[in-house]
Amino acid sequence: MRAVTFGSALVAGSSALVGAFAFFQRKSLAGDAVSHAILPGICLVYLITLQKDPAQLMVGAFAAGMIAWVLIDRLSGKSILKPDTVISLVLSTTFGLGIVLLTYIQADKSGNQSGLDRFLFGKAAALVGKDLYVFGSMAVLTVALVVLLFRGFITLSFDRSYGQLIGMPVKGLQAILTMLTVMAVVLGIQSVGVVLMSAVLITPAAAARYLTMDNRHFLILAVLIGAMSGVVGALVSYLIPSLPTGPSIVITSSGIAFLSFLFAPKRGVVYILSRRARQGHRVAEENLLKLLYNHQAFSNAAEGERATLSALTQEEGQARELRKGARSLTLKGQVYGNAEKGWRLTEAGQVAAKRIVRLHRLWELYLSEQLSIAADHVHDDAETMEHIITPEIEERLLEILNRPTTDPHGEPIPR
Repeated sequence: MRAVTFGSALVAGSSALVGAFAFFQRKSLAGDAVSHAILPGICLVYLITLQKDPAQLMVGAFAAGMIAWVLIDRLSGKSILKPDTVISLVLSTTFGLGIVLLTYIQADKSGNQSGLDRFLFGKAAALVGKDLYVFGSMAVLTVALVVLLFRGFITLSFDRSYGQLIGMPVKGLQAILTMLTVMAVVLGIQSVGVVLMSAVLITPAAAARYLTMDNRHFLILAVLIGAMSGVVGALVSYLIPSLPTGPSIVITSSGIAFLSFLFAPKRGVVYILSRRARQGHRVAEENLLKLLYNHQAFSNAAEGERATLSALTQEEGQARELRKGARSLTLKGQVYGNAEKGWRLTEAGQVAAKRIVRLHRLWELYLSEQLSIAADHVHDDAETMEHIITPEIEERLLEILNRPTTDPHGEPIPR
């Protein structure tokens, strides 16, 4: 059990590290193609040697994976085919060849061929103590090379042309990164198999990207998510024997990724939706403040007279938004009244309303004077911009417009 747990953690963690760079280079599907291309390499080695020596099978797997990666790279860069088309061709062709060879081998009645099909779906439960030395060595080598060549790998991933311009050995760096990726796939198929290996490579990176934009933190998080998925997947398969380890690892990492997509700070779906809701609520509040200010200023409203909903708008959709805004503004002490009898601004509401009206009229004046837009065409744009102008932008507008006192329509700009 210890061998399976630690072996799964090492494989998933090191795979996530090299998979992160494939993610950077937008070659996520290339790892999938490489993992599927490994199968015919394993089958061919067996047909040549008629032995299931793990070292020989891994050499064949590595050679087939390298050939597949080089094919994808060359065909993508030097043919009229798009990268996704090239990846699909390589994946389907090599995997189809592997299935044909595996079927041919399994037709042998001697029984010596048994066990090769475990490379399709993996068999992490078969890991033993000696496998940890191999996986541990691969993990140490991967981490060491990434630390030593981090700047080169990052430059290669984001700006290959710049790397060539400053004299970086771009081809050598790409070769090292490719070999690390293929080696991670070769070792990983023993745990999760050909079919699911791409998930082990890419899913931790996808989850980590939602959590941080710092590249160093991203790599660390990807490794941690991968390693944790390996540990949890192994434990789940141990506690529930009917669940295989490889798929359990993939389900765990996918679950972490799903939670990251939903709840990640600043980038998660929940955060974005809540931010949009807050923004919409704030816009409704500011629109009501502006409408009440204009109503009191232009309708000759008597002291204490309130503005009813029908006086502010005839649109049902806007009326609902105004009601929502009125409830929160009432709690803030900026508005008093109700929908039936109408609302009126408090002193605090007057201050807030003056600011939003000032921003609206400043932006109208800017569009009219600086961009030469007709005064009767600036209102809609100002309606949008008034809600997102920061104090710094407001001060800059005042400087550019020489601290104006009226808008393009001759209306006073509140102070």
